Amino acid sequence: MIKEKLYCLAQESKSNYLVTALLLANRWKLGGFFLILCLICTGWYNTADKLDNYIANDTKWRYLKLDTVRKSFLIYLLSIDSFYNSNADLRKTVLAQEEQNG
Repeated sequence: MIKEKLYCLAQESKSNYLVTALLLANRWKLGGFFLILCLICTGWYNTADKLDNYIANDTKWRYLKLDTVRKSFLIYLLSIDSFYNSNADLRKTVLAQEEQNG
């Protein structure tokens, strides 16, 4: 009976040591895996946020284009869109004008 208990304790001690040894031997692999997993999750989060912004802005633009009551406004929007597509530095120009206007 006592021998059985000692044998069980010895086996338990060996199994605990084995688990600890495996974790310590592979700590760099586990750390690298955890880091990669964190980076992937962060990338998914940022991508989902950008996609939501894109969908929102696309919906707003489509709604403005569908508003046919204000035909002059639609022509104005389309001219600004064409100007933006032909002028690559429009964003810098707009930001500079915003800073000047305060």
